[in-house]
Amino acid sequence: MIAFAYMVYQSAHRPARMEFVKAIMLAVAFLFWTANQLWPNLRQATLFNDVAIALFVLDVFLVMVGWPATSPDQSFAETYAESSQEGQS
Repeated sequence: MIAFAYMVYQSAHRPARMEFVKAIMLAVAFLFWTANQLWPNLRQATLFNDVAIALFVLDVFLVMVGWPATSPDQSFAETYAESSQEGQS
């Protein structure tokens, strides 16, 4: 459900193309994690878990390096660092 909800949220906010691709990647990670949780006895369950972890790690890495470069999301109370510095001048 979180994968679906996140895609609905992203669609409503109409992000840039690369931001939407990143959102799809995160939704796929949740789907792999769900598959691992629903079918733990399948031979592929470990693979599902590994793919989910790899995609989650990749998402965190992309956040850390700032890719894709987009404006901050006001719904998460993000702001530009330079805009807060301008107010202090």
